[in-house]
Amino acid sequence: MSGPGTPASAPVLTNDWIGVAGMAKGIKGSSPVCSVDGCTNPMRRRQLCSLHYQRAKKAGVELPPALIPTPWERFIVKVDQDGPVPDHRPDLGPCWIWRGSREPKGYGHFRWSGGLMAHRFSYVASGREIPAGYQVDHLCRVTACVNPDHLEAVTPFENVMRGNGAPARFRRRRDGLPEAIA
Repeated sequence: MSGPGTPASAPVLTNDWIGVAGMAKGIKGSSPVCSVDGCTNPMRRRQLCSLHYQRAKKAGVELPPALIPTPWERFIVKVDQDGPVPDHRPDLGPCWIWRGSREPKGYGHFRWSGGLMAHRFSYVASGREIPAGYQVDHLCRVTACVNPDHLEAVTPFENVMRGNGAPARFRRRRDGLPEAIA
């Protein structure tokens, strides 16, 4: 159908974009792009760039469904999986550094139904449970790390004793134990 005010051809809408799913799979350099064939503009809403969204809306074309990313997709786009390998534990492999917002001590913030801490979300999303009263300790000693293989659920006492705070230093000195890894 053509006539005044309608484009000669409506944009062809496809679902072959890399988008959020590509970023969740860790494809380097992927970012959500418009789903119209040949368009490389950034995706803004309903899988379309601003230009194609406005054109489709004006032409009355049925729009693609809104994408609602899963919590994991929202999480993984904020993670650099090529972080440093801890000097004291090279067997752990590279850290996954949280690139989202962080608190002053370096722990990542991530909003989800179970809490706010990014490393806790990563631990639970990997299929592990945090027992009641336990904390998640970073084996790599990097507070911004969210690699679930670098995390372990421990008691608060064990977590403090693994650290480098005054109580842990005093106890190690008193008991003749080696100093903690920074």
